[in-house]
Amino acid sequence: MKKHSIFANALSVFTVAAILSSLCLFSVSASAEEISVGSPNYISYNKDFYNANTELCNTLAQGMENLQNEIDIEKYQLSINDVKSAMRTVSETSPELFYVSKTTYSLAIGTCVARVMPKYTYTNAQVKTMREKLDKRTTEILSKIDPDMTDFQKAVTIHDEIILNCEYSNVPDSGNLRTSVYDCLVNGYANCQGYASSLSYLLEKVGINSEIVESTQMNHIWNLVEIDGSYYHVDATFDDPTPDRLGFVSHKYFLLSDSAIKTSADISVHYGFKTSNPCSSTLFDNSYYRTLNTKFNYVNGRFYAADNNYNSDFSKCIITFDPESGYCEPVATISDKWYTNAGLNYWQDSFISTAEYNGKLYFNLNNTICRYNNEDGTVTRVTDKNNTSDYTYIFGIKVDDNGNFLADVKKSPMDNANIVKIALLPESKQEKLDIGLGKGDALVIPKFLLGDINEDGSLSVLDVTLLQMICTHSVEPTSNQQLAADYNNDGKIDVNDATALQIYLTSQNS
Repeated sequence: MKKHSIFANALSVFTVAAILSSLCLFSVSASAEEISVGSPNYISYNKDFYNANTELCNTLAQGMENLQNEIDIEKYQLSINDVKSAMRTVSETSPELFYVSKTTYSLAIGTCVARVMPKYTYTNAQVKTMREKLDKRTTEILSKIDPDMTDFQKAVTIHDEIILNCEYSNVPDSGNLRTSVYDCLVNGYANCQGYASSLSYLLEKVGINSEIVESTQMNHIWNLVEIDGSYYHVDATFDDPTPDRLGFVSHKYFLLSDSAIKTSADISVHYGFKTSNPCSSTLFDNSYYRTLNTKFNYVNGRFYAADNNYNSDFSKCIITFDPESGYCEPVATISDKWYTNAGLNYWQDSFISTAEYNGKLYFNLNNTICRYNNEDGTVTRVTDKNNTSDYTYIFGIKVDDNGNFLADVKKSPMDNANIVKIALLPESKQEKLDIGLGKGDALVIPKFLLGDINEDGSLSVLDVTLLQMICTHSVEPTSNQQLAADYNNDGKIDVNDATALQIYLTSQNS
C-alpha cells in the first residue's frame, strides 16, 4: 500500500525555540483536530481561525515568499500556539512555499510571539530557479485546460496529468522529501502528500474547491473535490499504477462517495478519516469511466480513451465518450493480442494506451503507434512496426513535452520499463488501417426523463418501486438509471427522490 512517512509530523517542522512567560493579550487558538488544511479561496481550511487572523496569515506567506529571515508579527499579540496554527494554514494554503524547512520564534514580553524566523532549505538563487521550473510546469499542465471544459473535465485532466508524469516514491533522495508540489510536478517523484498537495494546488488555479483528507490509521492523505456543488473523494496516489506504467492511469478512485470509498469491493477501502464536507452524492460510484485505465484525452471538445477491460462491451476499442453521463461509442476496434510464453499464451487484457499531441489522438497497437483522424474517422499507422518475433511488444506510450514519442517495449507487463524513443514516419510512408469506425457523429448525450427508472418513456408507480430499491441498494442501477433517479436534482440518489416522485404521481392522479 502506498503510504507517506512524514505527514503526521509534517507540521512539526515548524519547531519552537522560545521560553514561555506568563501573559498573552489575544488568543484564538484552534486544536489540531479543528484545523483542516487548504487555501482561503479554494482549499478547505479552518475558516474561523483564518477569518480572525487573515492579515497574519497573509503577512507570513508574503514574508516567506520574499525569503525574509525574520517576519515581524509582534503587533498581532498572538501566542505560540496561535502562530503555529497560522503556520499550519499557510504551509497548506501555499504549497508553492516548498522551500521552507522549519521555523523558530522569538518572544516579546510575556508569551506573545514577536518574530517568526523561517529556515529555508535552499539558497535564494536556488529558490528562484526552482520557482521558475515549478511555474513552467504549472503552465504546461494548465495549458491542457480548455475554457469550455466543465469542472469534471478540468479535474480529470489535472488528475491524469499528475499521475502520468509522476511516479510514486516514499524514499527521500538528495534532500528531496517527496512531499511537495515541486517533488511531484517538477522532479516527478512523490508520496501521497506530494500527490494530494499538487492536486489541490492545480485545482485552485482553475477555480475548483478541494479539501485535503488525512487518515492517520492508513498513514495516508488524499483529496475531496467539489463538482457541481457536491464533494467527492479523489485519491490520485492510489490511481497511479505501481510499479509505474508508461501511459496508464486508473480512475477507480476518481469522484467517489463516502460510502464507495469505505466499502467498494473493487478498491482498497479507506478508513479512519473525517472530512469537513460530506461526500453523499453517489452519482459517479458506478460510472463506466472508472473501468478505464488510460488518459482521458480532450480532443476537439470530446474525450477519447482506450478500453482495455476484456469484460467490457467496448473491449479493445478506442472510444469517444462523455464521462459525466457514461455515454460512449467506439471509433476504432483493435484485434491485437500480447503473446507470452513463446507464443503459447496471450494476456487476457490489452495494453493500449493513448496520448494527445497537437490536437490529435495517438494510441499504440502491440507493435506500432497509430493516429486517429477525428476529421474523417480513419486510423493511420505513423511509426514503423516493431519486430515481435521474440514476443517483444509495446506496453504503453507517451508524448513528452518536446514532442518525442516514447514507448515501453518489453516482453511482459511485469518487466521493468524499457522506454525507447520512436520516430514518426514521413507522411508519405504512413499507412491507413481499416480499424477506424468513423467520426462518431452520433455522439449526442441522450435526454432522460427524470424518474423514468424502467426507461419505458413514462412515469408510474413501478418507477417509484425501482427507485426505492436503488435507494436501499437492493438493485444496482445502470448509468442511464442513475441519470433518471436523481428526481429532485440535488446531486444525490436517496429516499427524497422516491418521495418526490411519489408526490408527483399522486398529484397527477388526483
